[in-house]
This record gives sequence, structure tokens and C-alpha cells, in this order.
Amino acid sequence: MTKLLYVANARIPTEKAHGIQIMKMCEAFVRCGAEVELVVPHRRNPITTDPFDYYGVPRTFTLTKLFSLDAVRFAAFGFWVQRLSFLSSALPYAVKARADVVYSRDIYFCFALSLMRVRGVIFEDHEPLRNKRLYAFLLRRIPRKVLVAAHLQGLYRSLGVSLAGTCIAPNGVDLEEFNATSPDRLLWEREYGIKHGKKIILYTGHFYRWKGMYTLLESSRFIGNSAVVVCVGGTTDDYAEALRFVTEQKLSHVRLVPFLPHAEIVRHLKSADVLALPNTAAEERSLRYTTPLKLFEYMASGVPIVASRIPSFAPYLLDGKNAILCNPDDPEDLTFGIQKVLADISSASNYANAAHQLVANHTWMKRAKSILSSFVD
Repeated sequence: MTKLLYVANARIPTEKAHGIQIMKMCEAFVRCGAEVELVVPHRRNPITTDPFDYYGVPRTFTLTKLFSLDAVRFAAFGFWVQRLSFLSSALPYAVKARADVVYSRDIYFCFALSLMRVRGVIFEDHEPLRNKRLYAFLLRRIPRKVLVAAHLQGLYRSLGVSLAGTCIAPNGVDLEEFNATSPDRLLWEREYGIKHGKKIILYTGHFYRWKGMYTLLESSRFIGNSAVVVCVGGTTDDYAEALRFVTEQKLSHVRLVPFLPHAEIVRHLKSADVLALPNTAAEERSLRYTTPLKLFEYMASGVPIVASRIPSFAPYLLDGKNAILCNPDDPEDLTFGIQKVLADISSASNYANAAHQLVANHTWMKRAKSILSSFVD
């Protein structure tokens, strides 16, 4: 049996999507036959729910918390204090563990282990560092890499980093979770006072500007009285900023909803009329390297998707086939796409069904199998 140590410098549970990804991948590795231990830092956490209960993941793997100086509240300096203190705990722990695979999303951790000639190190690469020279230097010394975004291949080539020892494995989704959840068309009136019959344009996730949520907010000016834009998620500060924007701009067809547990997100997704994925083209990470979990969750929901026409989404979303794609950062074109879906329910249903069929290739289980088959004998 393969012994796999997953080291993640992340607060678990967390409101952020990486927490879902980490826990679901640990579950999937176990289902593939591995013995898994997840190692995370010991940090203060406003979420007191047990991690396995919070994510609805069975207790099939071990979760270990190591010492770290929880200084992230002190901005960039505090972030590095926390990171380095966790590395000082995690590095010797990983060496002593003698695992067959040491898996991590932390490039510095994987670099350090590779220098120490620890076997089985696998780095999961989500997006490049800002300092490309440093990024390339670190990558060249890590023998095995999982590329979450396909466009990282081109970047590797341009930086002179070999693609040997790499595999492409985009994020995934738990189809069982979605298939077990039924749409609830009365949800919006019962829980948010939105009149029954209004069309729901839903966005879930963080309220960062690079996610394009403000483009969606602007588009609400043009949607009309028959629909409501509902945005769910965001940190406390981001939610407050979005609320100020909605109030100042007098956007009457918008409803902001604070962060919800993942199980509730699934229910909301399946109960909407349109799912919006309006990522910006103004930032490189959005344009080329993002593979958001909500992309695959949207596809699994069976609800029509309207998304930005950007390279990041090109491997998964095809305009007029399984989604409607719009010009990024263009509220009016986004509105046009939304209205196109609402005006042709038959075609929209076909798009949603096609997306659901495609996402069957992107489950956590298939992702884990692909990774293990690429790197483990």
C-alpha cells in the first residue's frame, strides 16, 4: 500500500476553496488504495466544526496538526513568519515519515525536500510565482509536478523548465454529492424573500475583483425586473466592500449572501436558473491559470452556465455547446449572454446537459488515479 503524506500550509477547515480541494483529494487518494496522512499547521480558526464533518468527508485518513506561529494577521511579514515556522515543523516531520509520496501545494516545501533528496516529492502547481526567475529556479529542482492549469505547460517551456516528470490534472468535483442533492425552487423566496417566479442568476465564491463579480453586479443594471443577481460567499471584508458598492450604485436587482457551508452551496447551485462565471481578463492568473472549483461544480449542477471567454476556461467550456461565453469585463455582453439563456430554455438545457456529461471526466477519484498512475509504480 502506498503511504502518502499530504502537507498543506492551510487553515483547515477554511472558507476558501482550497480546503475542499485538499480534503476531497485526501479522500480520493484513500479510495485509490493509498494510506493517507494530511499534515496542516496548528492555527486559530473561527470555524470550530470538525474538518471531516465540515466537508462531509469520511474519516478514512489521518489529520495531523503541527506547530506554526500564527502571525498571518500581521500582513505580509506575518504571512512569512507563519510559513517559515510551519516549514520548520513540517520538513523534519516529512523526513521522519518515510512516506512513499510527499504531496504538497507549497513550492518552497517541495524545493527544500528535493534538496534533501527525500523520495517521492510531488508538487501540485496551481499558478506561477510573480518572480518568474525564482519560480523557474525552484521548479527545476523538483522532479515531479502536477500542473492544475494546462497553460502552465507553455509557461514551463518559455522558462526553460522541462516537462519531463509532469502531468496535467485540473481540479475536480464530487459528482455523488451533486447527484444526491435535489433542486429547491422555493429556496429563494423562503430564505431570501425573493418573489417566486423571479429568475435567479447565481454567483458563488470569493468576491475578489479578479473573479469578475463586480462585472456581474454592473450587469444587473441591464437584466430587468424579471431576474435577480444573487452572489454568495466572500470574506467579511470583501462582503462589506461589495455591499457598499451595491448600496452606492443603487443596484436594486442584487442580493448578497454571506459565506455558506459547502453543502448549502450545492443546494443553491442546483436551484438557480443561470450560473455566472465572469472572470476578468485583466489579470494573468485569471486569464490563463485559474481552474476554479466552481467551474466544475457549475458543470455538475445541471444548470446553464454563462462565463467569460478566456483561455483558462477554453479546455472545458465551448460557446454554444455546453455554455454561453461572453466578452470578459463587459457587463452588457454578460447581460446579453444571460438573457440568451433565459430566452431559450430548450437550448440552455442542452448546454447544461452537455456540461454535466463532460464533467464526469473530472471527478476527484479520476484525478487521484491519474496522479498516482503518473508517479507511483
